[in-house]
Amino acid sequence: MSLAYLVLDDDSMALKRAVEALRIAYRELADMPYELADSWLKMAYACLVTRRVPSAGGLPEEAVRHLEGIGRPPGVPEWLHTSMVCAEIAEKTFEHIKDFNALIARLVRLMGLCLLGLLSFQELLEAFEKARDAFARAGGLCQARLLGECLQALREQGGLGDADFLEEFLRRVFVRVLI
Repeated sequence: MSLAYLVLDDDSMALKRAVEALRIAYRELADMPYELADSWLKMAYACLVTRRVPSAGGLPEEAVRHLEGIGRPPGVPEWLHTSMVCAEIAEKTFEHIKDFNALIARLVRLMGLCLLGLLSFQELLEAFEKARDAFARAGGLCQARLLGECLQALREQGGLGDADFLEEFLRRVFVRVLI
């Protein structure tokens, strides 16, 4: 649900729904790793797109402990750090259950690294290619096609420096991979 609000440009509601999903996942679905990982991924994406973080008071206690346990490096915006930490938690959880969504969580995390200048745009493109190819080999043709569309948009733009492009890419193109 939070992803729909991102597409509609309702950032406050997107964050609220992402927090709610994470809270429900910890309260009701704690024994279901896929649901937990998916909730972490949605939170990561909501923070990345909105460039905001939810208030700690709204998050489940377990989530606050995870986020506070990893210090934020100097100069890294809180929203970007939170997004990358959430994406990493999702990635590790998906990897643990051998789910291909680990590749999507990794791409969200790598987007953050690229925005920080810690990953080149070419390396980001290569990660998108690897994810697309992995989904194609596994029979996830819809995901592979959507990742291919992401690659095409990124290649045409040639970088993430244009704020308008990045906004449009995250809200209209890459979001479809997560849906």
